[in-house]
Amino acid sequence: SVQWLFLNDEMAKANKQLLDQIEQQMEFNSKDKIEFASQNQKFHGTKYIMKNKEIKIIAYGKVNDIPLILNLSFNKNPKNNADLTDFEKNFISFYN
Repeated sequence: SVQWLFLNDEMAKANKQLLDQIEQQMEFNSKDKIEFASQNQKFHGTKYIMKNKEIKIIAYGKVNDIPLILNLSFNKNPKNNADLTDFEKNFISFYN
């Protein structure tokens, strides 16, 4: 699944706090920092292995100068672009 959360300027300045608040509400086993592209723009965030085995990526970036948080969920752990479905490739592209 995919969710875009568009941020106003004030919220964009507090993106780190927003990401921390989202993380506090999640039940996960492990997490790793991640960088990737979405819409040819750089995003920084975290990949979570959830307790239910789902994979979540929550990241911050800008598309067309609009700040946003991108929330992606996967059934399998994507490690590179070959692991992504055509649908998922519309939202995420790995640098490796």
